[in-house]
Amino acid sequence: MTSAAAAFRRQGGRTACLLLHGFTATPEEMRFLGNHLHEQGFTVLAPCIAAHGTTPEDLARSSWQEWYDSAETAMRELHRDADQLVLVGQSMGALLALRLATELPQRVGRLALLAPAIRLSRW
Repeated sequence: MTSAAAAFRRQGGRTACLLLHGFTATPEEMRFLGNHLHEQGFTVLAPCIAAHGTTPEDLARSSWQEWYDSAETAMRELHRDADQLVLVGQSMGALLALRLATELPQRVGRLALLAPAIRLSRW
C-alpha cells in the first residue's frame, strides 16, 4: 500500500463527511476537499476502498461487494461520533455512496455525488 492509499481522518464537529474516492484511486484524491471541509468545521473520514492503493492484481481479484463492505464499515465508524452524516463520492465512490444511502437511509443526512459513473461502456 502506498502512502497515498492511507486513509485520513480529521476530527471536527458533530456533522461528519465520508469521502469515497473513485476506481483505481486512493484517499489522496479527496484530501483537498477533506481539508476544506474540515476547515469549515466538519469531521472528515476518507477511507481507502478495499483493494485500491496496492497493485493492479489485487484490484483485479476484488469485487464491488468488497468495495461496498469497506465503505459501509467506514460509514458505521464515522456515524458513531456524528449527529449527521454526509456522503461524498467521486465516480465509483459516488455509486458506493448511492448504495449506502439506499441501504441505510436512516444514517445518511446528505449526499453529494461528484462525477458519478452511472454507465460504463464495455472495456
